[in-house]
Amino acid sequence: MNSFNAKRMLVVVAGVVAFAGAALGIMSLFNAKRMLLALAGNLYPVPEGPYGKLPYIYLAYLVAGLGWFMVRARSKRISLASVENPLRRKY
Repeated sequence: MNSFNAKRMLVVVAGVVAFAGAALGIMSLFNAKRMLLALAGNLYPVPEGPYGKLPYIYLAYLVAGLGWFMVRARSKRISLASVENPLRRKY
């Protein structure tokens, strides 16, 4: 009887974890869509006068930040790989 209850509890926990994972996936897609809409709202109705350049400066700033993030992520990955290989050979 105890093993049956343990199996039932395991199935319930697995179901809850699967539901939570699906909910997180749906929420992340929803939030990504909201961020893209906010970006479009900042870029589309371009204001007149000197403020007309600000949306493009904002977009350039976002692209530069994304590029910097990609460069840093790639350099960290390479440096970790170079440190990891000698350690694996040694032990």
